[in-house]
Amino acid sequence: MKSKNYNPKVLLRYLIITVAVFTVIHLTLQYININYLNEQPGNFHELSNRFDFDDEASIPTWFSQLLFLGLAFFAALIAYIERKKKQSYWVWVSVAVIATLGSIDEVSTVHESGLQGLHLIFFNENTPTILANAWIVILPAVLAFFLLFAYKANKVLPSRTLKLFILAVAIYLSGAVGVDILTSSLESLDLFIKQGVFVSIEEAMELLGLSLAIFATTDYLSTHYSRKVSTAVHQLRK
Repeated sequence: MKSKNYNPKVLLRYLIITVAVFTVIHLTLQYININYLNEQPGNFHELSNRFDFDDEASIPTWFSQLLFLGLAFFAALIAYIERKKKQSYWVWVSVAVIATLGSIDEVSTVHESGLQGLHLIFFNENTPTILANAWIVILPAVLAFFLLFAYKANKVLPSRTLKLFILAVAIYLSGAVGVDILTSSLESLDLFIKQGVFVSIEEAMELLGLSLAIFATTDYLSTHYSRKVSTAVHQLRK
């Protein structure tokens, strides 16, 4: 039975609302900044940057980093609880490690630098297209790793948890890879459509994927270890 004080659906609802709010703010500020102020430096431009999905020093980026850290924390907690179950232990450790690396990447932009380097190696300085894109080079390796993980996880995770993770990764990659490829390939797009709409779709999908992954872990905790979680929370409140 799930604890009344610990409802993962409520957490997911708040995360989705937060993503929606950030998306509306991003679109509104970008529209004004691009179409009315021509991105001229000033107080409004700086405000726009603080809520810009595509700015590494923005509030949405910090929120994304926190989501990665939250996922890492919950996965590590499950790994600790299931440390005597070797197979499931390593599955949750893998999730925790990947989420931690994702959190670091959010603020260090390692993957962006890596993609730029790969593009120069394989496609010289040509403008990215759907087929001439660095993502195309590494996507097979990413998908192979994910399929291997799903194969291993299928042996130890409940069907509900595995399906939630698969859906979360599918949403995240659709934004991070699919929309990103379109955005970088369509150079003739109106600036607001590209920098406002496409970027918001890409980043919102990434945040929603992370939110769903957190829901998968907290739902697993609530379903299998609600008493332990409630007891731990109660002890922390003393």
